[in-house]
Amino acid sequence: MKLSVGIHLLLATAILGGCALVEKRPAEDSVQQRAQERLDLMWYGKMEEAYLYTSPGYREIRSWQQYAADWAGSQMWKEAQVHRVNCGDSDQPDSCQVTVRVVFLAPRQDDPVTTFLEERWLWIDGEWYLYQKL
Repeated sequence: MKLSVGIHLLLATAILGGCALVEKRPAEDSVQQRAQERLDLMWYGKMEEAYLYTSPGYREIRSWQQYAADWAGSQMWKEAQVHRVNCGDSDQPDSCQVTVRVVFLAPRQDDPVTTFLEERWLWIDGEWYLYQKL
């Protein structure tokens, strides 16, 4: 019996010690990945999937079709990349500012146009979501 308890304690210590070795992913990295995933989905015209990156509160009020209509211009994008993510100095931020660099072809323009969009991402129930103004 004593041996069994000792083995269980040893296993528990090893498992818990192993958990301590797993580094927490910085918020900036997580937000950068989610924001870029959303941009890629929009670029490929997968608006219903991109819509799922918006906050739960936004999705309660607006349909994916309304979201797609608001972002109809994304079909003119030639490139959309996360340019910068700033989550501040907190170890556990609840919001991050994202700057997106978009290159697009405007109607009656021969040369591509570059612009920057500002986004706010919120930490809600264990996930990062885009705060989308109504």
